[in-house]
Amino acid sequence: MAILKSGIPFIGSVGNMSCYKRKDMDDYIVRTKGGGSRKKIAKSPSCQPIRDNNADFGMSSKAGSNVRWMLTYVKHLADYNITPKLNSLAKIIQSYDRVNPKGERVILFSKHKQLLNGFSLNKRYPFEGIVRHPLQCTIDRTTCSAIVSLPELIPGLNLSLPWKAPLYRFIISLGILTDNGAKPAAEWTHRFVQRVYTAWQTAQIPFAAQEFEVKIENGYAIEESQTMILSIGIEMGEPITNELIGIVKNTGSAKIMMVG
Repeated sequence: MAILKSGIPFIGSVGNMSCYKRKDMDDYIVRTKGGGSRKKIAKSPSCQPIRDNNADFGMSSKAGSNVRWMLTYVKHLADYNITPKLNSLAKIIQSYDRVNPKGERVILFSKHKQLLNGFSLNKRYPFEGIVRHPLQCTIDRTTCSAIVSLPELIPGLNLSLPWKAPLYRFIISLGILTDNGAKPAAEWTHRFVQRVYTAWQTAQIPFAAQEFEVKIENGYAIEESQTMILSIGIEMGEPITNELIGIVKNTGSAKIMMVG
């Protein structure tokens, strides 16, 4: 490794050299490329562990992406990049596969679904710090549906809204997650993920207790290899016109409420 003090600074690769910068340094770092060639990694018996690690990594990334897909209607409420955390969670579940060899290990969410329960999309304002009251939820695998009972919520008592937006509403989402399943085309999302919204509520007025059902009309019975994921979020809004409410960016909170 060398540090470039003068000359022509660049970032990227030139021949057998690569150049990059670090946040804690003003100078450029130059180093020669190392490691095996792409062909060697793909064919050499000595590189089998690398291929196995790459295969496992690819599967865990794909599985993490599938969980993120289950959060289609609430993921915009996240206040950090949830993808690496979901990938890490999938990697942990993958490590429980004691049957298949490394490189062929599967990720069975259906066998370890409890590990998804309570996943938070927020670090600064987690959902349970906003709605300070237990929510009653049920999941029915037979009908591919879920029921969420929201209690009476009183601002300043069991509802704490840290944002200044005048309106809020809840989003309740239900998704069907398949073990190791690839995501279908985007136009099929409605067959695997559905949601309902509450009406917009004034932030300073108590919220009356209500019960909501969300159902997936997918046309087939849920399988043992599938997990139902129920998530909930709170979204903030402000009036644009008398009839139109706009979503306030960088506000709101969400979590996975229940799995079944």
